[in-house]
Amino acid sequence: MHQRDPRARAHDLVVFPEGGELDYLLPAATEWCAVQLDRDALLAVGIPAETIGRMSVVSPRAGQHARLAQLMRSAVDGLVSTQEQQTFRGALMEELYQALDPQRDQHRHPSFQDRADLLRRFERLVDEQGPERRSIAELAQALGVGRRTLELTLHDYLGLSPARYAAVLRLNAMRRELLRASADTLRVADLAQRYGIVHLGRFAGEYRTMFGELPSQTLHR
Repeated sequence: MHQRDPRARAHDLVVFPEGGELDYLLPAATEWCAVQLDRDALLAVGIPAETIGRMSVVSPRAGQHARLAQLMRSAVDGLVSTQEQQTFRGALMEELYQALDPQRDQHRHPSFQDRADLLRRFERLVDEQGPERRSIAELAQALGVGRRTLELTLHDYLGLSPARYAAVLRLNAMRRELLRASADTLRVADLAQRYGIVHLGRFAGEYRTMFGELPSQTLHR
């Protein structure tokens, strides 16, 4: 498929499908970054198939284009280490989902009772999976709701995104393990590795912010 003149403006995203050919005239002093992503990976995070199956121009919301630009510059400048690649990929996919979901303003809010029930089921699901990390789209699918419904529920009920609340629940699960364990049989670094945490310093800072002490202090106490 050959497309000309998508009429993209500054900060726009130009999406074109597999096998598509893009013919674009770049104005002077334009920064252009092209990223090729696996279709199944995009579908897995909840981006609709029809969105990535046709040529389109998307204008990210205020702030989104800045975050996307920062991610791209980090990759182009070689600032993403091997250990950070999974985190970088997850952040990029999340920003693309937020920008490319065409229904983001058209979802109905669940009732209060439905939100309370969904919140409890989300908590149980995250708790049951333990150290296993599943995408928000996978969690929503397991709960039998759309990803946007899950996002609306947690935002309205707690003021948090599903990813942030899942992180809070994991921190609480890790604290329970530290309280039960002995410093002779468990190291904080080993527990963090089991939960897929790469940056121990960042983890320790978030843990201290939430619980008022370092994870090592919890373990030795």
